Amino acid sequence: MFTKKAKNRLYILAVILGVGLFLFLRLYRLTDRLNFYRDTADLLGMTRAVWQEKKITALGPMVLTTEVNGRSIFYGSFYIYATLPLALLTNWDPLWMSVLVAIAQFVAISLASLAFAKRVGRGLGLLFFLLGATFPAFVNYSNWIWNPNYGMILSFLSIFALEAIMRKPKPLYFVLLGILTGFSLQLHWLYWLVVPIFSVYLLARYKVRKLILFLLGLGIGNFPFFFFELRNNFYNTLTVFYIIQNYGSRASTFHLPEHYYSIFYPFLPYFAVSLIHKQKRWKRELSGFLLLVIILSLFASAQRAIAGQPFGIYEWWTYKDQLKTVEIISSQGEEYYNVANVIYADTREYPIRYLLEKKGQKLMPVDAYPRTNTLYVLSRGNPLEHNVWEIDSIKPAKIIKVWQITPEVKLYKIERIGKI
Repeated sequence: MFTKKAKNRLYILAVILGVGLFLFLRLYRLTDRLNFYRDTADLLGMTRAVWQEKKITALGPMVLTTEVNGRSIFYGSFYIYATLPLALLTNWDPLWMSVLVAIAQFVAISLASLAFAKRVGRGLGLLFFLLGATFPAFVNYSNWIWNPNYGMILSFLSIFALEAIMRKPKPLYFVLLGILTGFSLQLHWLYWLVVPIFSVYLLARYKVRKLILFLLGLGIGNFPFFFFELRNNFYNTLTVFYIIQNYGSRASTFHLPEHYYSIFYPFLPYFAVSLIHKQKRWKRELSGFLLLVIILSLFASAQRAIAGQPFGIYEWWTYKDQLKTVEIISSQGEEYYNVANVIYADTREYPIRYLLEKKGQKLMPVDAYPRTNTLYVLSRGNPLEHNVWEIDSIKPAKIIKVWQITPEVKLYKIERIGKI
């Protein structure tokens, strides 16, 4: 048997190891693994516009998965205002902003684990932290800028608030849980599912007054969205009913990708560890099984990190390749050109556009391809053979220069014949 002093040393060593693994799995070879594609670049562009124009917005982007006849609901503006301080601290650098997102997740998981450990014991609390540090889903959605990643952070913070409520039901904690839930509602409409669950739980255990405090916090956290609804005749609410009535034949094939559910993932180990804590007969065996899951998770996540394997993007087109492209284009010393690509489904090439504008380059707007004389296109072969609006708008045109970016992708400089 270990002495108490030896157990404490072993625990401290496990914590240090856990922190090291957390950071390694998220930050090692991050430049190779960074996901910087259309959604992230587009949302960063929205955030920059809010800052540059010094305007206040109550809404974020449109939810494209539910679009019917050009009409859809909108996300809230939390993503924009959560991203803004990260952008200002890092001079709008996607790489360093992603580092801060990983650190934010570390803080959230640590707070949740510390609060959880006060109820289930430090051993199970540590297992919860190690699951958060190593499980592939938590690693995959932790080191880049995206609203599902923010949602996962908020979910871990909600666990912290729940544990604080269970330990000492102060009014502030109920309001805090409500605010965090309100923030999450702005990130995705699917999170509305937790509102009745939280409400029933709080009403059953803490009565009406505490439920009102939670709903007050929810109103504060989701205030921009509610404010927009009140000022615009409940546009999003009515649009939900419009979509339900007009979604038509697509309803039978409708499905949501994995990342839409990621906001719920933190609650899975939370409930699992809570159940293990309540077990008397099988507690040690179940804890051992949880440790096995952690070890397997570590191997899976470490393999991806060591290989520099990105998540959710093409392995043949990475952030390093994007930076190389930006350097080539910006070195040409031109102004008022445009960019496009035919290598994946973002023909207007928002990531390269964002990075060029960050370097101070002057580009034509995304609706100005018909007025563009010079176009840089990412393609595997002759881009003039592709029939997309961004390229067709500059035809007749000729290829002026070609650069090999990767073994598969080339950068083409195209000029209009008979400049405008």
